[in-house]
Amino acid sequence: MVRQRPPDYIPRAVLARSDLVDACASRDLGLIFRIAKKWSGVGFTVSHLARRCEMTASQVQDYMQRGRQALSIEVFERVADGLHIPGLMLGIGERPWERQDVAVMAGPVGGRNDDLASHPARDRLLRAPWTPDGTLVAAREVSEVRPVDRRSFLLLTSVALMSPAHEWLIAQPVNDVSSPAGRAIGPKVVDQINDITGMLRRMDDQMGGGSLIDVVQAQISYVVRLLREGRYTDSTGRRLHGTVGELLRFGGWVSYDDGDPVQAQRFWVAALHSAHSAGDRALGANVLGFMSEPARDLGRPDDAVKLANTALAGYKGSSPRVSAILNMRAALAHAIKGDATECRRSIDSAYSAFRNSPPQSGEPDWCYWMDDAMLNEQIGTSLMWLGDYSPACNYLESSLRAEQNFQVREGALRLTRLATARARQGEPERACAAGTRAIETLSTQVDSARLIVMIRGLRNDLEPYRRVGVVREFGERVNELAVRGKS
Repeated sequence: MVRQRPPDYIPRAVLARSDLVDACASRDLGLIFRIAKKWSGVGFTVSHLARRCEMTASQVQDYMQRGRQALSIEVFERVADGLHIPGLMLGIGERPWERQDVAVMAGPVGGRNDDLASHPARDRLLRAPWTPDGTLVAAREVSEVRPVDRRSFLLLTSVALMSPAHEWLIAQPVNDVSSPAGRAIGPKVVDQINDITGMLRRMDDQMGGGSLIDVVQAQISYVVRLLREGRYTDSTGRRLHGTVGELLRFGGWVSYDDGDPVQAQRFWVAALHSAHSAGDRALGANVLGFMSEPARDLGRPDDAVKLANTALAGYKGSSPRVSAILNMRAALAHAIKGDATECRRSIDSAYSAFRNSPPQSGEPDWCYWMDDAMLNEQIGTSLMWLGDYSPACNYLESSLRAEQNFQVREGALRLTRLATARARQGEPERACAAGTRAIETLSTQVDSARLIVMIRGLRNDLEPYRRVGVVREFGERVNELAVRGKS
């Protein structure tokens, strides 16, 4: 019989367990050892722990069974190095071996590893496995992180951004997400939480994202706590994971609207994990669509196209509105890349899916916003990026005529894009008229840093006409908007 050799280090799936994360955060060395011994596989014995951490077996037993407390930072450094527990988890800073580990992790994706290997943010979010425990770690990492930890945030560049997208696409389905212990959580509780989420989405439609982020983070923390501490069936557990996934998706959106694309991308990576645990491919694909937006804005159209295409590849469902949403994300990405053929092909696919949507077709609640007004807006925006300004204006004007009363923020966005198309078409007076209406909405109703950036971009588009009286007046209105502190 061949004796099975244990792994030298704690496996990644065990590192991502929520109970181990909590044990590390509280520096409970006895609990760390007990969890490692129980879950790390055959051969991960007291003797193995002692050997890896440069202790005696008796010392390890003292920590595990007799309540001994580690008082020296040097002890935690030996444990971190011996078991490959990231220093951030134990609050002792980055360890020398972590740089090499992350470079290896990034390798199979392809391309350069610099964006992972050169940052301290090789944290639990990017290391979390595609399991229910990994989902809880990722969700807590973005919803409960302390402000002091924000120094570890990074803007996910190409390799780090595409890695979770590809992992979501190929990850093995989760077989069971039920929990056998704790307070009973039933379907009615999930219904009530989803009702609250729906109300938050509609508040965002009217007010913008800037004022909602704290509320959304608190709601995420609450649902994560239910998942960690509650008792529920597999069916209810999947709904809870889907609920927290949509809240994380929404948290990313309001962060992005508030001018924080770094935090937005982290929310969306965590949302992908939740969508996977829920078995909800539509939600995961929608998250990838949102992830493509900052990539477009930051001048990375190739990444935007890859994310949009990955979303389409990962969703094989039959929801017409979901298909329309995903195809329009692709159209916008192709437009910014300058690929008119693929852009128009994606627009045709989106239009066909939306127009052929039968009543009562089982659409997810979150796709309510894909309506006539939104479809026309996104087609107009795509054509604007392609430089087809006249038809772009027609579609954007149609979107304004079709919009509903609750779409206050989108109304300001449509006016801004219409004004931008007018300016680029050489119509400064009409551009200023639409831009002024957008500013009035921003000044009195909507909190959106993203829209203010777009208004400033419009002022730049009007620079060739700076001697025109209405253009000078518009520039003064933009300056006043900044003075009010909405920048």
